[in-house]
Amino acid sequence: MKKLVIILCIAFNFITYGKDISEIKSLITEVNEVVNLNGESKSSDYKLTYIFPDFIRKDVIAPELNRGEVYIYNKDQKIVYLPLFDQRVEEKLTENDSEVLEVINFIFEKEKSDREFREKYYAKKIKEIPLKNGTRVEIDKLKEFKNYLLPTVYRVYDKDINIVNLKVKSYVINPKVDIKELTDI
Repeated sequence: MKKLVIILCIAFNFITYGKDISEIKSLITEVNEVVNLNGESKSSDYKLTYIFPDFIRKDVIAPELNRGEVYIYNKDQKIVYLPLFDQRVEEKLTENDSEVLEVINFIFEKEKSDREFREKYYAKKIKEIPLKNGTRVEIDKLKEFKNYLLPTVYRVYDKDINIVNLKVKSYVINPKVDIKELTDI
């Protein structure tokens, strides 16, 4: 679960570039994730849908074995759908799960309230973001997308160990999305 927390924190760590972040109400992104564990790497692709301030849906695209798995975080609820077993499980968010939304919203607030952070980011001088739990995120590449400066390549470290590499393939900002449709699985 810690990995998912980090991934979601990073996947939605975007700061506006020419437009105000308050204009962003929803976001869809495709991500390639490479997890490094015990000297081995595991790759997966997924689509993330985020609706401000407290909804995330992760749809697994690859590998084939996990294709179709859905993870939903909505306020204080978590829904997991595993198509292999045709199983849908609902549970209360754990501390790690709710941390995802807290960190994403922290980033929104930091961008709005911390002028120094904002200026360094737009100047592309922020290359690392430390998280509370000792994890740090390195932003390797930024790209302008519809007047927003968005991270596209990340490296996540637990202390000095590279645990996850993320490459954002695409962003769709403010798509029309319906939470009711997204939770109907």
